[in-house]
Amino acid sequence: MVDEVFSAGLIAYVGEPGRLRDKSPEHYVVEAVGDAGFDLLPRIKALLNAMHTANPSLWNYASLTDVADQVDAWLAANHPGLTDEAVTAVRNWFTYSYK
Repeated sequence: MVDEVFSAGLIAYVGEPGRLRDKSPEHYVVEAVGDAGFDLLPRIKALLNAMHTANPSLWNYASLTDVADQVDAWLAANHPGLTDEAVTAVRNWFTYSYK
C-alpha cells in the first residue's frame, strides 16, 4: 500500500539536490503535510540513516548509475510503500551526496 503522506514528507525533507533552502528540512516537512509531519520526522530520519548504514553499502559502486540502481533496489525491498516520486527524490538526494 502506498503511503502518500510519508512519501510527501520524505520529498519535502530531501528537497532538490544542489538547491539551498532557507529553512530546515523539518520545517518543509511540516509545511508539506501539516502536523502529521512531526510524527513522520523520526521515520524519515531513520530511513535516511538506514540508507547510509546499509550493509552492503549503497556507496560501493563504480558509477552514479550503479549507486542509483542500488538505492532503487534497497528502497523497493525496505520501503515498498513509497511513491515513485519519493523514490526519485531520495535517489537523486543520495546520488548527489555520493558525487
